[in-house]
Amino acid sequence: GFIGEYVVLTEAYDKAGNRDFTTIPITLVDPAPAISTPQVDRQYSATDPVTVTADLTRPGAVNVEVINILGSVVSVLESGLQLGPGTYSTAWDLLTDMGSPAQDGVYRFRVVFQDDITGLDSTHLSPTVTVDNTLPAMTILKPLDGSTITSATAVEATIAEVNLSPGILMGCPT
Repeated sequence: GFIGEYVVLTEAYDKAGNRDFTTIPITLVDPAPAISTPQVDRQYSATDPVTVTADLTRPGAVNVEVINILGSVVSVLESGLQLGPGTYSTAWDLLTDMGSPAQDGVYRFRVVFQDDITGLDSTHLSPTVTVDNTLPAMTILKPLDGSTITSATAVEATIAEVNLSPGILMGCPT
């Protein structure tokens, strides 16, 4: 392509033969965003910080916010942080700007990059992160509490959990 340093030359002539020209230097840059789509290091968390990472190809200022599913800002992690090209990352401690733990729910990192070269702003959203501090609610229906079992028996239970993960039912001697 044509990316690089150039000089624009303009000339004007009139009918009498008078001529004037002027030049200005310009820089053509790649129009692609100068930041990659932000990525997170985990999709679910109860207590561990979540790290967001993005690659920058040009210098600029970065704003990083944590937003909830409605788009409301929960925490501002960076505001106007000036960075050069390279990999950038920051961690969210799962706290709101008020210092309280984030409620259970779905969140995203919103990264706004202000390109120093093009002067353009671009906004990028990370994949979702689910904060889940609620323990699964489990009730064993069969066998009944205190039962004596003399042969193989089915175990029945109910589990109430929005983010249930596949698991293994284990018995252990008392």
